[in-house]
Amino acid sequence: MAGHHGQLPRLSRDQIQALSNISAEFQQWLNQNSPGKRPTLGDFTDVEGTRNATIASTSRLVARLGAAEDTMEETSTNITVRDGWISRATITRPSPKANKPAGPLIVLYHSGGFMAGTPESMIAYARGLVRLFGATVICPSYRLSPEHQFPIPIDDAWDTLKWAGENAASLNADPDKGFIVGGVSTGGNFSPVLARRAVEEELCPPLTGHWAGVPVFMRNTTVPEKYEDIWTSWTQNAGAPLINATDAEILFDYYKPDFESPLFNAIVPDGFDVCDLSPAFIMVSGMDLIRDDGIVYSYTLDDAGVPVQLKAYPGVPHSFWAYFPTLNQSRTAMVDIAQGVAWLLKTTVDEKEAADAMLKNY
Repeated sequence: MAGHHGQLPRLSRDQIQALSNISAEFQQWLNQNSPGKRPTLGDFTDVEGTRNATIASTSRLVARLGAAEDTMEETSTNITVRDGWISRATITRPSPKANKPAGPLIVLYHSGGFMAGTPESMIAYARGLVRLFGATVICPSYRLSPEHQFPIPIDDAWDTLKWAGENAASLNADPDKGFIVGGVSTGGNFSPVLARRAVEEELCPPLTGHWAGVPVFMRNTTVPEKYEDIWTSWTQNAGAPLINATDAEILFDYYKPDFESPLFNAIVPDGFDVCDLSPAFIMVSGMDLIRDDGIVYSYTLDDAGVPVQLKAYPGVPHSFWAYFPTLNQSRTAMVDIAQGVAWLLKTTVDEKEAADAMLKNY
């Protein structure tokens, strides 16, 4: 796209739409796995069933990953939020045996369509980031819809993020080395919203970057006019695998977000200067219903001069690396997460180092 002033390479409308052409690798995977053997997020009209399926999937992930090495410790803690509700958070960090100085502070929020999921689903990311950066990684829970609708879950996330910053020293973290917020899917929505709120409410210590994996933000009424022409994935990928347009409407009906609120969309034009946002690492999936939300968000930040990296994965569905971990693209995505976070931390890791850290038992 012509006329932009940032550093991010731009894709044309046709190039963006071509991202939804199924990859040869993913097509081969589908050919080799009958529908009954394919992962599914379940029937979202069955809230309890969806939650139970998510818990079972996370349990299988944790079993596959096995126990953390003895240079790492995993604990949990309770964080009390504004109305007395208690968030259960996992903490992954170097153990005393590792004899490492305090590292960066990273807070990650799990996926689950605003209505399911647990912090343990973030364990592979947490361990990898501890191995690479000596980080302290906190993964808090938040209340789920439909019992707890917008803005309760994002307020929970804000309160737990503040708690992490306030308790950095006792967590053996040093935010001066980096204070990153991140997440996938629902967490990918939370991350930019929290990055904006951190500016508006002067979070101390300040965030130094945010990672948003397959984020959702927009309705056709809230897409910046400049990018309306390229925002097509909600119609192009309406029948997408894992989460289709009908599924999204069910999830939104549970969560009931205000699409024009900065607590759902970090770039709503209500006087906030987007240029104040921390650097961002954004990931989008080509076959995803919400692909173009992340692309438009990235371009908007880039226009404002915010350092941003965008990774677009052609021909694969929403959160593909979590549901199809045997794909080469999934392994690439996990390495990209490590290198993207390294970039946010103003450092680098090579591909082999990133793969060894992120893909252990993955």
